[in-house]
Amino acid sequence: MKDKTMLMFTLLAAFMATSTLVCGTEEPEPEVVQDSGDLTYKSPYADPAKFYFADHFDDKDQFADRWIKSQAKKDDTAEEIAKYDGEWDVELPKRTLLANDLGLVLKSKAKHAAIASRLSKPFVFSDRTLVVQYEVNLQDGQECGGSYIKLLSSGKETTDLKQVSVRSTKS
Repeated sequence: MKDKTMLMFTLLAAFMATSTLVCGTEEPEPEVVQDSGDLTYKSPYADPAKFYFADHFDDKDQFADRWIKSQAKKDDTAEEIAKYDGEWDVELPKRTLLANDLGLVLKSKAKHAAIASRLSKPFVFSDRTLVVQYEVNLQDGQECGGSYIKLLSSGKETTDLKQVSVRSTKS
């Protein structure tokens, strides 16, 4: 009997909490924040000893040295659309929220595009967790295709990053 009473009390308390949330009449006023227009992006420091990879796309010269644009061709595809010939650049987004906050931008529509960079050292999946964080801004929406990130396996197939493609071995 005590168990039934406790269960009933728990269910009643849960229902009351739910009904309070649903029946509440007063909503807090949203805080109005004025855009001062003077927010400037400052790149965070990523200690190379602690991270396998970090890129904030703040430096176009560093981007050109660090990232490799794929020149691969898709197998079993018509020659005119088989090439990975999408164009990449580092620039401000169309809708700038922070001054100087550059990003990696895919400039071409309806093209195959791939770009790759190496980790500072191989990541070995043993007892450690790999956390990957990135942000995508579809500036003009997405008409067709898709975008994704791959963690490539280390080995012969990924020695030449200019040949990275949809078929490249991934971890």
